[in-house]
Formats: sequence, C-alpha cells, structure tokens
Amino acid sequence: MPTVMGSKMRSKPSARQRSKKRVKEQPEADVIALRRGRSGRRSLAAIDPQTGLPKGIAPLRKPSVLPLWFRCLVVMHRTSAIAAFMMVVAVLGAYGWTVYSQQLWGRTYDRLEHLRRNERQLTANNELLKNQLARQAERPDSGFVPQSPNNTIFLAPAPQRQPLAVPPEPESPEATSMPLGY
Repeated sequence: MPTVMGSKMRSKPSARQRSKKRVKEQPEADVIALRRGRSGRRSLAAIDPQTGLPKGIAPLRKPSVLPLWFRCLVVMHRTSAIAAFMMVVAVLGAYGWTVYSQQLWGRTYDRLEHLRRNERQLTANNELLKNQLARQAERPDSGFVPQSPNNTIFLAPAPQRQPLAVPPEPESPEATSMPLGY
C-alpha cells in the first residue's frame, strides 16, 4: 500500500527487490540458489556450505537400519515380482506354442485331405482304365483270342531245392537270467 510522506508517495518494496537486497547483504562465501516461492515466482536463497541445502531448510535425518521383518517383506516382494514375470513369460510361451501347433496341425490336416482326394481320383481313374481295357478286349476286332484249354500254356514246376543249414545260435546266459517284464 502506498503511504504518503510529505509530497512524495512511497510504496513497499516488492519481493524481488527484497530478495535482491538480501542477496547483497549476505557474505560472498555463501552460494546463491534459485528457488520458487509460494506465489510461484523464483527467488534467490543462500545455500549453506556445510549441508548443501538452502538456508532455513533442515537436512533430513539419516535413515536408520530397517527392521528384519521389513527387509524380509522387501525380499519377498522382489522375489514374487521376478516369479510373476517368469510366469507371464511361461504363459505367453505356452500360448504361442499352442497357437503355432494348431496352425501346423491345420496345415497338415489340409495336406492330408488333399492327399486323400488325390487317392480317390487315382483309384477312380485306375478303375476306369480297367473297365476300358475290358471293353476293348470284348470287341471282336481287338485281336484277342478267348481263353480255352487248347491255347493254355502249362509250365513244369521247378525242382525242389534243399534249404541251407543254418547253425543254431548259442543262448547267452544274460538273456535267460533277466525277466522280460513285470
């Protein structure tokens, strides 16, 4: 608020002017840091050389040793996180393997169906050729002679051969001492 003193109006110094004035008053050994005040404006603050913090701010107390039960909980948390990650990887691997095996099975099944279709076509073509040959043989102009005992050829059987003598194999004692199954 401006105050009237005599004929001149004076105003209170702004925060910036006050911080500049404070900086000028501080000894040169202190280091100056820039920080934000409550209003959001930046202001300068002196840093304490012993703590490394701006003056007026107390350092945090040093952490004490954590209790055994808390350390155990931290170890269990880390272990369970690693185990969960490994389980996720295993589940994703199993899912990928399942999808891949189903795709592979589908392709193999399609190939099997294609081979079965080809087999049916080959069987049908074979029977058609047999039928066509039989019809051609029945025609009189084909040149085939009907079967009769007069034009049948008889062959004499080959003489009997003596079988080769094969020496018997000696039985091994190990084969008889062990039972074959339970």
